[in-house]
Amino acid sequence: MKKFILLGGLIVVVAAGFYINHRMKISNFNEKLQTIIGKDQEITETILKVESQGSQITFSELFELCDKSVNIRTEMLMELRGLYPNMESALKDSLREFLNAENELVRLKSQSYRKYLNLSSDNDSYEEALERWNRSSLSSREYYLQTWKEKLLDVFVGSDDLKRVLLKFMVTYNKLIEKEKSLENMMKKENLKFTPIFSKYQEANQAYVNISLEYAEFVKK
Repeated sequence: MKKFILLGGLIVVVAAGFYINHRMKISNFNEKLQTIIGKDQEITETILKVESQGSQITFSELFELCDKSVNIRTEMLMELRGLYPNMESALKDSLREFLNAENELVRLKSQSYRKYLNLSSDNDSYEEALERWNRSSLSSREYYLQTWKEKLLDVFVGSDDLKRVLLKFMVTYNKLIEKEKSLENMMKKENLKFTPIFSKYQEANQAYVNISLEYAEFVKK
C-alpha cells in the first residue's frame, strides 16, 4: 500500500514539475513576443505617421528609416523562427505573417516616394524639352521634337508606375488592418499588450495615396 502511495505521490510531483516547466516556457515565450511586438510597433508607427504630423523628415531620412525598419523586422522574423521551434503557436504564426506584410508595405511606401520624385523630375525634363522645342529654329526643330516625345513617354510610364505602386500599397494597408484586428484578439487572449496603429493612421495614408494619384493623373494632362 505504501508503495502505491509513494508511486502516486511521485507521479503528482513529476506532473507538477512538467506543468510548472510548461507554464514557465509559455511565460518566457509570451514575454519575448511582447518585446518583439513593442519594438516593431515603435518603428512602424514612425513611418505610418509621417503624413499625419506634417513631419520635417527629409526624403533621404525617410528612405533610410524604411530600409532600417525592414532590416529590423527581418531580424525579428529570424528570431521568431528560432524561438521554441517545436512549440506550436497560432500567435507566433500570425505574428510572422504580420511582420512579413509590414515589410511589404514599408517597401511599397518607399517605392511610392521614389517614383513620385522620379515622376516630378521627368515632368520637369518634359517641360524643359517642350520649351526648347517651342524656341527652336527650323533646322533644329526635328531634334527637339524627338527629345520632347521621349520625355513625354517617360512621364506617361512614370505616372503609370506610380499609380501601380500606390494602389498596391493601399491594398496591402487594408489587409494589414484586418490582420491587425485578428492579432489584437489573439494577444488579448494571452494577456499581452497590443495597440492597433494601422487603423489609427489609415486616413492620413489614404490621403497621401489620393494626393499622389491626383498628381500622377495631372502630369499626364
